Amino acid sequence: MAQVFVSYSRVDQRWVDELAGSLEAAGIDVWVDRRELPVSLPWLAEVQDAIEGSALFVACDSESFRKSTNCSTERALAQQAQVRQFDVEVDGSVDAAASRAIEELARVPLDTRLQVEARVRAREWDRRGRGRKGLVTGRTLRSLREACGSQSEPLVQRFLAASRRRVWRQRALLALGGYLVLLSLGLNEAFGRVGDEREANTDQLVARLISQQALTERIDTDIYSALGEASGLGATEAALDGISLAALWRRPPPDRAVQHELGDLGFAEVFVHTQPRLVDVGGNHYVLEGDRLMPAPSETALSNTLPVVEASGATITVRGGDGALIRRLVLPFIPKTVRISPDGRELASVTGQMIVITDIETGIEQIRLTGSPSQLTDVAWSDDGRAVWGVSDSWLLGWTRRHGRRLIDDSAIPLRGLTRALNDSTLWVLGEPSWLLEVDTETGGIVDRFELDAKVYAIDSTPLGGVVVVGIESGIVIVDASDRSTTYVDLGCLVNSLAVASEEQAFVRCDNDLLTADLATAATTNLGEVPYDVGPEAIAWDAPNDRLLLGSLWGQLVAYDGEFTTLPQSGTFDGSCPMHVRALDVGATTGVVAHAGERSGQLYCGGHFRPSGGGYEFVTSLAQSNHGARAMAIRLVAGDTVIATGFTDGTVVFGPQKGVTPLVEYTEVSGDVFAVLEIGDELFVATRAGLLHALPVPDASLSNASLAEALDNRLQKARDLGLVGG
Repeated sequence: MAQVFVSYSRVDQRWVDELAGSLEAAGIDVWVDRRELPVSLPWLAEVQDAIEGSALFVACDSESFRKSTNCSTERALAQQAQVRQFDVEVDGSVDAAASRAIEELARVPLDTRLQVEARVRAREWDRRGRGRKGLVTGRTLRSLREACGSQSEPLVQRFLAASRRRVWRQRALLALGGYLVLLSLGLNEAFGRVGDEREANTDQLVARLISQQALTERIDTDIYSALGEASGLGATEAALDGISLAALWRRPPPDRAVQHELGDLGFAEVFVHTQPRLVDVGGNHYVLEGDRLMPAPSETALSNTLPVVEASGATITVRGGDGALIRRLVLPFIPKTVRISPDGRELASVTGQMIVITDIETGIEQIRLTGSPSQLTDVAWSDDGRAVWGVSDSWLLGWTRRHGRRLIDDSAIPLRGLTRALNDSTLWVLGEPSWLLEVDTETGGIVDRFELDAKVYAIDSTPLGGVVVVGIESGIVIVDASDRSTTYVDLGCLVNSLAVASEEQAFVRCDNDLLTADLATAATTNLGEVPYDVGPEAIAWDAPNDRLLLGSLWGQLVAYDGEFTTLPQSGTFDGSCPMHVRALDVGATTGVVAHAGERSGQLYCGGHFRPSGGGYEFVTSLAQSNHGARAMAIRLVAGDTVIATGFTDGTVVFGPQKGVTPLVEYTEVSGDVFAVLEIGDELFVATRAGLLHALPVPDASLSNASLAEALDNRLQKARDLGLVGG
């Protein structure tokens, strides 16, 4: 933590640098923000943390300081945090100002400094996952507890309580150490025999998996071909395909799925290294070992200081240990079971085959965990809060709990588009009315910005990210990312959509015409009028087939490869969607297509297709938001195996499609989702509310009820045909 936070206007930079240098020379840790950033969420959060983590707030008073919005914001934050404030006059003696600041710092009481230290340590511990490494012990713990008392903020109280529990555990472990050493000597021989048997079983399992490796790898590369193959077995198909698909279903998916035959089970309040402990109606305990539930001796749960949750119908009341009301929530359903997270910040509620995670402080639904093959009866958190477990009459399922990150929150700049930059450390963000921003993907900081001379509508970049093309109300702007030069191309029309095909070429929808632009020379060529039934928004480059795809007003795909052609579609499109396609994406390597839009009487419909015979074969309908919202953005992610759809209610759904897992729904984003972009293992989401959010992309998984049923049908048909024995 810094002892002194220096607030100043950028106009006074030179004088402030001298002041900071004098304070640092005196051995004082100083926090000075020297970046030129707008007021945005990352800036505000970092500055607030720095102010609340300082013992003294030094305001460098000047005319520029008093006019600065940033400086006013910083002073307000200091007042809110009750940080001691001290003003110095800019352009006065630097040495005198430094001496007075040092004297003022010495007047800050020791308890206040310790309270600040506890707050800083608690927040750092929270950000790093609340592990043991960030806790304190010994004299430091005693000093912080004495200074903070019982009036500190809840996070500090939890931090100190966790530190005390760690000390207790360390003492208990020391006391048990000698006993465990003696016990281990006695058990060593027995464990050795069990280990030999387990090693032999593992060798057999590896041998079986190697024999299926070629098939499982092929299926893993395209989840949809697995789904298609599972839909029916012809007499000419190899029986081994069916067997390998069934084996693939049985193996553990990325998020655990274990079948059991123990009947009614509930979760005990004890976890073993994040593995769940369950108890049946007779009080017998079980723990998860590998992919089986094994009997275990009963254990008593450790006491905790978590809030108490009371459920009455759909109303959930959260109370502290002293009975004081913390929060009352009304869920949109009546939960079967409700459990609170280990950090006391979230609720996990069971409804049907789904677990809903809700933020206690805000009451906002965070995420829905779906994919259970049957009705869930109980839910539990792992002891580190990183996993959520659900149990039914025949299944134990575990979901990894991953949170999104909010990078920008500025309602003054509605966001309209996203595209890649030269490397994954930044991305380009299009903001109304005329902003092009390069944003750090880790911090949300503004790396570079362009204020264009017209209202912006669309954005795309070349495959390597070296050139960015922006559609504006009168044409396009070509931005060279290497030298930051801009070239305006006046087309005399509004460019509502565009698609970059290569490092040299882009396609532009210019009113009712389709144009191609040479990105090196800025020359354009009119390719002709677009068919009347092609909508203005949906456009994407189909790299595997070297052609442009557009979405029609009737749910069809139209290709341009020298002429416009409506592509044939085979298979049954659920709802047959005579729809207005608003969002379209094409897999860069697979050529699979996902699109979404709307039609009269139905706000949302969409489909997933794969190339077939010069056209496309319908695979399945896409999952949709439960709130009747429109889909405005779509993207194929995770190697084209998962489809991310953004809706106008802020919901982001990772499909692929209804009834098929993975199906993960995030509701923590605010505002109409207008663009989504995958970078690494995150999906960046831009909304009309000025929010840029990064969500974790879920793993593709074949573990779901729909595919399991299809595999069972496939195997049964193979048996009926005599291709597989009983």
